[in-house]
Amino acid sequence: MLVGSICQGPIPRLHDPDLDKASIRFQLAVSAGERVKQAEHGVDYPWVYAYGALAQRLWSQLQVGQYVFVAGRYHTRHVPGKWPDPIQFCPWCGFPIAADTPDACPRCQHGLSLPDRTVVEVVADVVDLLGFRDPTPMVGDQSTS
Repeated sequence: MLVGSICQGPIPRLHDPDLDKASIRFQLAVSAGERVKQAEHGVDYPWVYAYGALAQRLWSQLQVGQYVFVAGRYHTRHVPGKWPDPIQFCPWCGFPIAADTPDACPRCQHGLSLPDRTVVEVVADVVDLLGFRDPTPMVGDQSTS
């Protein structure tokens, strides 16, 4: 179960009118809270996926900044360390890269290969809309934002 604010999305993944094949994804900002005391950032940003009739309903209701409750399951997948397209320029220094270039930029020596990684996503079974945060500060709130 997660409670968080939508920070990106909803993004349709398939443009199929069939309800069983509809899917969307959105990203939540979820406070890491007390469970991660040594974390550099106190916020996690999991991607949430919804399918079928739930995706159809959420497509018209979700908005960035809205708080939601998500119940579902984790899905883990392996992502190979490859650039989506052939590299034409070094991402760090902008130097032109030839197709037969080794694994490092000839100018800045940065590595041009990406590490493999594991991505954890949430597949939603239930999504409840909780509304938007009230911008009025609470009594005793000293924030200046």
